[in-house]
Amino acid sequence: MNDMKHSIIYLAAGLLSAAAMLTSCDYRLDDDNSGSIRFTAEAVSFAQPGVRTKATPVNTVSAFTDTYTSFMVNAYKGTTAKFTGGTSTYSSGEWNLTATDVKWWPDETLDFYALAFPETTPPMITLADEMVVIPSTKTAIFDYTFSSDSPIGENTPDIMFGYYSGTGTASGGKRIAPLTFYHPFAAVKFKAGADLVGATVNSITITNVANGGTCTIAASNLAIAGNSAISWTLDSGHINYSNTYTAAAITAADQQIGTDAQTFMIIPQTMGETAKLEVNLTVEANGVNKTVTLEASLNNLTFTAGTIHTFTINYDNIPLDFTEPNAAIVAYVPDEGTHIDDPIPFAKYGYLPAGLAFNAAIKGLVGDRTFTKVVFNRFGGVDDTTPDTIQIQEAGHEGAEIIYAHYEDGVVTVTTHANTIYLNADCSHMFEDMNTITEIQWGSFFQSDALTNISYMFKGCSSLLTINFTDVLVTTLVTDASHMFDGCTSLTSFNPGLHFYRNNMVSMAYMFNNCPSLETVNGMPVGGRSLTNVDHMFYNCSSLFEAYLVDLRLMANMNSLFENCSGLHTIGCYDIILPTSPYTFTGVNMFKDAFRSDGAIGPIPSAFQDWITDSENQTGLSAHVRIF
Repeated sequence: MNDMKHSIIYLAAGLLSAAAMLTSCDYRLDDDNSGSIRFTAEAVSFAQPGVRTKATPVNTVSAFTDTYTSFMVNAYKGTTAKFTGGTSTYSSGEWNLTATDVKWWPDETLDFYALAFPETTPPMITLADEMVVIPSTKTAIFDYTFSSDSPIGENTPDIMFGYYSGTGTASGGKRIAPLTFYHPFAAVKFKAGADLVGATVNSITITNVANGGTCTIAASNLAIAGNSAISWTLDSGHINYSNTYTAAAITAADQQIGTDAQTFMIIPQTMGETAKLEVNLTVEANGVNKTVTLEASLNNLTFTAGTIHTFTINYDNIPLDFTEPNAAIVAYVPDEGTHIDDPIPFAKYGYLPAGLAFNAAIKGLVGDRTFTKVVFNRFGGVDDTTPDTIQIQEAGHEGAEIIYAHYEDGVVTVTTHANTIYLNADCSHMFEDMNTITEIQWGSFFQSDALTNISYMFKGCSSLLTINFTDVLVTTLVTDASHMFDGCTSLTSFNPGLHFYRNNMVSMAYMFNNCPSLETVNGMPVGGRSLTNVDHMFYNCSSLFEAYLVDLRLMANMNSLFENCSGLHTIGCYDIILPTSPYTFTGVNMFKDAFRSDGAIGPIPSAFQDWITDSENQTGLSAHVRIF
């Protein structure tokens, strides 16, 4: 062994962001006896140009080298430390380890753990004992506290954790050893909604944010679980995160508020009852500039690791670009000559009735006539004196704007002067058996985060061609989506949008039952952490090309799930979660008369392969279907 050739360790850094894993190339390790360790970072796409400061999210290797002057690294062979407390610094285009006596022998498997953070004087953060590694479980732990003396966006740094396990790959006398970095924090940014155009944003504050805790990273699970392998135990301390903006005048919707350097880097956490978002801005009211503070509760809002959460600020609500419900916002400005206790609200709201009541009202308005389109808009120019017009808002909301439904030339228009229309929590049966409509035009002014029931919503809409829920339905709280599109025989595609979440759905039974024209659901998978029933979900969807099975941990009924899906090419199971074997769910006729001649399922665990091919389970899987 003493004459065996060894290599100096030469690691390259890739980055993992909220959107995608950013891999790098060409990571080399020299075959010489110098004993020095060098690190390099190769070029990576997903660039965000501009000067990098401490709070700017790091999403590229070039940003990594701009942001960090050094990072710490530990290496282990099994449970034995190869070296700990190593420091790599960047110089002349390379990352160099200060230690010079570490060797990496051929075919030697090493685990590398790295932690990168900006160093400033005085320190803005405290990393107690920096990083502890438990090699037996391949777990890394570090304690973090953000100083309460500097609670502003520019001072919250983007810390990154890197990991690699392997022997490296020989290449040209050197060895490839990729090190991938992950984001343990959540990033929070802000942009302007349409209502904010013409206003000037003075400051934004998030109150009562936990500013310290212990981060535990299941390093060996990162490649599979991603950011869910990162967990935090919070300390008791809380501070306010705040940014003050200079001349942040809003000239267009979707304009970013502040700079990338003013991004809040927040420990992943679920916000408490006292947490608020406060937006101080100057607006013109009745010809006079007034300064107001908008407030929104952030109670139960969850910030997740490795995710950039973007708030779109409007007067009347705060839509969030991620999985949590929208937070209502209240903004009051006293009119000239009016006492402060008699406020005039900016926001105007309208409330639609429950689905069954909406359905009955529209059918009563149309009568025996035919209509092919339902359009939701604002300022439709109708009132109680307009022919073929009815009021359709839900009763019991004092001060709410009136919502009208108007019929003309085969089109039903639902219109209001409200800035926001709240969908009822129960939208079941809303358009059921409106079998002549081919199109529904949704507006961009819906608040739908209270939804719990969307069952039978479009059942029997046999002429409906496509449905697009982008920026319309937020289904975080929905438990029942059964029969939602049952019998929509002309439906060719379904676009669930960014906010069609399935984690609380219990039933999707018959959701697309008898939709023979349906070709795609745009990647919406079958599964959810609460889902138990998908009975007949895609029955007779003979044009469906592909489907995905994901989280089946609580599944009870998969009978006839894909029965008569004769055009099915692939069922992907790449991220499938199954209950403990032996399985207790049923799947009678699950695959009966399904799949084309070149159909395939996979990749799936062997126990699930055995289950779907066991004749006693009567899944109906044809012998020609390839399982991998």
